[in-house]
Amino acid sequence: MVYAVIDTNVLISSLITSDERSPTIAVMNAIRNGRIIPVYSDYLLEEYKEVLSREKFHVEQIISDLLIRLFTDNGIHFEPNDEHVIMPDLDDIPIYLIAMQTRDLDSYLVTGNTRHFPDVDYVVTPRKMMKMLDLNSPGDLKGNPRYTSSEGHRSPRRHPGPPSPRLRRHP
Repeated sequence: MVYAVIDTNVLISSLITSDERSPTIAVMNAIRNGRIIPVYSDYLLEEYKEVLSREKFHVEQIISDLLIRLFTDNGIHFEPNDEHVIMPDLDDIPIYLIAMQTRDLDSYLVTGNTRHFPDVDYVVTPRKMMKMLDLNSPGDLKGNPRYTSSEGHRSPRRHPGPPSPRLRRHP
């Protein structure tokens, strides 16, 4: 099990790709199956909602709601402290801060745009994340290729110990 902040581009790519073996779909499957525990903030959830609602992606509201629930039901809510970080895209700073400030969980930031973030070992592409989890097998993609499990059920959540005061499960 790995803790990871999932950049919005990974979420969108998993929806629009036609490749059932796409690493972005595999990342979403890994969240559903409990292999990746998403770490998110209110800011990140709002960004997901805003981007999913863009007309150009044609995402129905029910799908958007299910994706948000995938994160809130299976993840850990974390609100980062403000910190001075210089990055090319100011909108990426709050996302990077989540990963940076949850390194005590050995968390990662999974993004398709690694060049937008500092060159650190915990900022990885979806493909690298899946290699790290040794999940490059298409076995998770049987049946409905989007967010289904070959086991047909969601794994129970387990936290490795008492949460930090700023980490909490979303109600």
